[in-house]
Amino acid sequence: MIDQVLAKEAEDYVERAILRPKHGQSLVRAGHTEREFVLLSDGAVPGADFYVKEENPKRGNCFYEVKSAINNAPASIRITRAEFTRAKKCHGEGLPYEIYVVIFLKTAPTPKVLHIPDFAAMAVGLTIDHTVAFDIALDL
Repeated sequence: MIDQVLAKEAEDYVERAILRPKHGQSLVRAGHTEREFVLLSDGAVPGADFYVKEENPKRGNCFYEVKSAINNAPASIRITRAEFTRAKKCHGEGLPYEIYVVIFLKTAPTPKVLHIPDFAAMAVGLTIDHTVAFDIALDL
């Protein structure tokens, strides 16, 4: 539960401090909303916490994922299948897929934000050697 609250607060911060000022009303929040599971016009879920809509509000032209940590930069981040799939799709279509990592510090009133601007390009080159671990769905 703490992870969910922290994740939502990280999204709130990135939306308020970075993305909304940059994209205004074109920014669509999918993370922690019902939009998280609504298919876009390409037939896939957003696979990111935010996207910037084109004239077709169900098509994104830029995607943003937000991760969170406490006190220190994380050694790794967890990427879901939907996030990974969207990042690879973005790379193939020449669209940005960026990641923000929000680090909440005990000693500072505002968090530290790390930015990975080229995650779409990184995603296509990832192999099992780049993983720390991964989850496997079981049908028991």
